[in-house]
Amino acid sequence: MVVRALVGAAVVAAVGYALPLTLFSGRAQLSGVLEGGVAITAGLLVLVLLGKVLTFVVSMTWGFFGGPIFPLVFVGAVAGVLVHELVPGIPLVVAVPALAASVTAALVPLPLMVMVITTMLFGLQLELGIIPAVAVVVSTVLVRGTGLFAWLSRPARPTGTAARGSAQRPER
Repeated sequence: MVVRALVGAAVVAAVGYALPLTLFSGRAQLSGVLEGGVAITAGLLVLVLLGKVLTFVVSMTWGFFGGPIFPLVFVGAVAGVLVHELVPGIPLVVAVPALAASVTAALVPLPLMVMVITTMLFGLQLELGIIPAVAVVVSTVLVRGTGLFAWLSRPARPTGTAARGSAQRPER
């Protein structure tokens, strides 16, 4: 258990050193991505997105503390900025809250809470509050309503003869 935690810490530290935007929950780093004070290219956004997903998975599965909400909001927000960069016709004020809400709602089974957090975090006015609401509903229906989440989170089956059972037939 200790070795696993040390390896996980080394992975998170290495990715964090190479991509500082992937450190911590992402809440503080989100303003830097959204304000665009530093020119962030689409390639860097892809690296940050992949790095954050890697550090999130390592942290959640290898025994680190913390919850999934803000890292998932950060992943969705970075994906929203990336969508805006690749398709400039989609406004940033639409892409970021929509993807932040939908990514979070896909993995956190609390849709109302995700809507409220996303709306408040991005300071959306009433007329723009519908964006995370629709994104949460669509994400929840697609991922949870279709059984996709249950299928993706099922335990791995062993391969070989152990998976099929013994080759002997039961006696009668």
